[in-house]
Amino acid sequence: MGILVVVGWLLWVFGSSLTQLNEATEQADALRAESAALEARLDAGQRELELVQSDAFQAHQARAYGMGGEGERAFGLEADAPPPPAIVPLGGESPTTQHTPLEAWLNLLFGGP
Repeated sequence: MGILVVVGWLLWVFGSSLTQLNEATEQADALRAESAALEARLDAGQRELELVQSDAFQAHQARAYGMGGEGERAFGLEADAPPPPAIVPLGGESPTTQHTPLEAWLNLLFGGP
C-alpha cells in the first residue's frame, strides 16, 4: 500500500511539473509571436520614417502647400467656383445635348457649349 501511495505521489508531482512546463512553453510561444509582431511594426515604422525623410516625399508634400519647383504655378479653384457639370455614365444620354465622347472630353478640358 505504501508503494502505491509513493507511486501515486510521484505521478502527481511529475504530472504537475509537466503541466507547468507546457504552460511555460505556451507562454514562451505567445511572447515570441508578440515579439515578432512588435519587430514587424518597428521595421514598418523605420521604413516609413525613411520614406518621410526622402527628398522625393518632401518635394511631394511641399507641393501640397503650394511650394512647387521653379517655373511651376500653384493651381487651385476659387472658393466661389461653380461646380463641374454632371458626368453622364457610359451608355447614358445627356438630357440637354448629345456629344460624342471625344467632344465631351474636349468640352471638359477646353470649355465649350
